[in-house]
Amino acid sequence: MIGYARPFVVAASVVGVMALSAPVYGQTDFDVWAAAVSGNLDTLQRALDAGVDPDAREPNGATPLIVAAMFGQTDLVRFLIEKEAALDVQNNDGATALHVAALFGHPEAVTALLAAGAAADLRNNDGLTPLDLVADPWSTELGGLYQFLGAAFQMDLDIDRIRDIRPEVRAILQSAG
Repeated sequence: MIGYARPFVVAASVVGVMALSAPVYGQTDFDVWAAAVSGNLDTLQRALDAGVDPDAREPNGATPLIVAAMFGQTDLVRFLIEKEAALDVQNNDGATALHVAALFGHPEAVTALLAAGAAADLRNNDGLTPLDLVADPWSTELGGLYQFLGAAFQMDLDIDRIRDIRPEVRAILQSAG
């Protein structure tokens, strides 16, 4: 899928990470989701030390690794990799940590995930790889998509940064083959 329809497919492929603050059954003592969003390594460390599964899932299937990658929390991405979080877990829409790190323009997270062995060829439920998510040139439609995603996820997205960094993310993924 190339061209005009892709922004809407991209939005559908990541909208599964909506309930980021929802507790996971039996794991309410630590807000691992808020820690993953904000980059709070101390809270995440305490949660894992207390037995929280590094591959815990929120209702839409995201893991702490997917959430940390989405929000560009590279230190947490590396920490979760060290704690042997599963790299290729897919949320309910089939997006992995690599998909969301690429889409939201976090080259350091993309590099860390690839170096740890994340699969660059996994496809989400719409058949898109992480590279597919950043393959198209910037357009007004993509700008609108990011505005939508920022509002949907209550993220203060720097759309200019994402626009400028997409070629770097694309090059990293292309070099991964």
